[in-house]
Amino acid sequence: TSTQQGRHTGDMRAFLLALVALLSTAAAFAPARTAGVSTRSSTITMACRLNAKKEKRARNVENMRKFKKPTGKKFGPGKGKGNSAKASAMGVKRAAAREAEANFVATLFSSVDPDAAAADEGATK
Repeated sequence: TSTQQGRHTGDMRAFLLALVALLSTAAAFAPARTAGVSTRSSTITMACRLNAKKEKRARNVENMRKFKKPTGKKFGPGKGKGNSAKASAMGVKRAAAREAEANFVATLFSSVDPDAAAADEGATK
């Protein structure tokens, strides 16, 4: 058992020695600290943020162009929205249908005078 303890202490010493060596190399690459003097400036440079914003604006403009709704002409000359003869004919038909519907609804909701209705009944009989 004493040989096992000696081996453990030897392993422990090797581990501690490796740890100290690792920490000393890490400290060698760390920036030197001076007492009372700050190495950082008090202002933050914002150039990288401005560049990021410019890039974002460019991406947004590109996406707006990609997903823009088409306006005006479609697939050739004279094919604009609502400018064709078929579209204007359909507009006339729709207007006539709306007018007929409005007249029908007006007759449904017109009020009838009870005295005039009684007089009309007596005249038709």
